[in-house]
Order: sequence, then structure tokens, then C-alpha cells
Amino acid sequence: MRYPGKKSVEDRLHRWETATGRGDVPLSQTMWDEQYGRGRWSFLSGIEEMAHYAVIVGYATFLKPDSSVLDVGCGAGVLHERFSVVGYRRYTGVDISQVAVESLQDTAPPHASFHAFDAATFTPEGRYDVIVFNESITYFADPLAVFARYQQFLSPGGIVIVSCHVQSPRARAILRRLERENAVIDATDITQGRTSWRCVAFGDQAR
Repeated sequence: MRYPGKKSVEDRLHRWETATGRGDVPLSQTMWDEQYGRGRWSFLSGIEEMAHYAVIVGYATFLKPDSSVLDVGCGAGVLHERFSVVGYRRYTGVDISQVAVESLQDTAPPHASFHAFDAATFTPEGRYDVIVFNESITYFADPLAVFARYQQFLSPGGIVIVSCHVQSPRARAILRRLERENAVIDATDITQGRTSWRCVAFGDQAR
């Protein structure tokens, strides 16, 4: 949106969100490590988050069964736990938090690997059938550019799955742009309790 004083308002909002650790804007590695270290994100493993994980895994297994999966912003591996139940050929997770990734290193199965790296510049090995942004696309400074960058790591006919907490205005705006500019295979709106998400499966081509 354009409005008078837009940049000043956005700068003040970003400083407040960064200082308080709130919102869904980019944070430093130090802040992510601090939040994971004190268990800020442990609720993501609870039943209250189950519905949107089920849709993500459902899209992946229906559209690309026995697939190679790249989990961009994997955190402490909550989504990997769900994929482990249905199986996969290869699984790679990347997250900026060293604390989150270290918690996965000793328990990763043979065909899974996890990397502590800034996902905005991470270069994975090879291509993937499924690339997932599970509640992570909003945390990039330029989410549309990051989405486009990861499309080059898709296998032919691959899919990108984006799940966002749509009670966030930033997430809604990002999803609108992504859906307008990329081929949508299917989209699902999910509400569980007081929380709502939108999960979108994109094809490997832009519109």
C-alpha cells in the first residue's frame, strides 16, 4: 500500500517488532537463537497446530508421493516429524537458528539433513520435488525474491507449498502477490481453534 509517511511508519513498526521479538518480520540469528533457547516456539509441536501441518503433508504426498523435500525455515523440525510418518525419499531442512538446528543433529535419520544457515542465501544440493515454506515466508526481508530464487531448485513438475498465518496483514499481502504471479494448483483455508492459516500449493511455473 502507498500512503503519506509510509516509510517512516514502516521503519518505526519494524524497530518495535525487532525490539520486542513480535510480529512476523525478519529477525537476527541472535534473536532466533534466544527465542528457541527459551522455548518460545515449543507450542508449534502441540495439537493446536496440527491442522495446517496435515494439509502441507497431504498436498506433498498427493501431488508428489515418495518425494525429495526441502523445508525452508525448518526450525526445530516439527514438520519433519509429520513427514517421517508418511515417508520421503530425501529431506533437507535449513534454518537461521543454530540452536534449533543443533537440536536435530543427533536424531536425524539417514536420508535427512539439517543446516544452520540464512535461508535467504542458502544453496541446496540438487533439486527437490517439494519445497515448503511453513510459516517462514513472512520472515524474509524480500519474500517474493526468496520464493522466486527457490523455484530454481525445483525438479521438473515440482511444487512449492506455502503456509501462512493469515491473521497477519503482512502474510495476507505476501500470499496475494504470490497467488497473482504464480501458478496455483490448489489452496486451502484452515481454522483450528482461534487460529487461521492459508496453505497454497504452487506449480513450478510463474503465470
